[in-house]
Amino acid sequence: MTSGDAGDLVRQRHDKLAALRAHGVDPFGGRYPVTHWAGSLAARFNGAAEEEMKGAGPVSVAGRIVALRHHGKTCFAHLMDYTGRVQLYARADQLGDEYARFTSSSTRAPTSSATSTRASPTSTSATSSASRASCSGRGPAS
Repeated sequence: MTSGDAGDLVRQRHDKLAALRAHGVDPFGGRYPVTHWAGSLAARFNGAAEEEMKGAGPVSVAGRIVALRHHGKTCFAHLMDYTGRVQLYARADQLGDEYARFTSSSTRAPTSSATSTRASPTSTSATSSASRASCSGRGPAS
């Protein structure tokens, strides 16, 4: 990498940082009350019945969004923390205006940045070793 390439990369990162701040997103986050870790959630709900998941109540997890697959009015995201990975399932009809913020690359921190979410465990028709969550909120907490 030449010094010119490094300068371009730094400039791009500063531009992304400015765009996040312009949308009211703190790119470095803040304190967030985590109630569960991804690894323990995945282990607890892997293969669990729908009733067991519904009875669990809301959970708060924080980590890095390492993948986001947008499917119109729904999306799947993989959130990873130091204990493992959990899959989130977000629906536009449940999140309202927050859904656009969740899926927009201009208001979402890069995949290497930390994020947090409050969710309720639920199952979906897709199969995976990760547990599923229906997001009820997202973004860095203040």
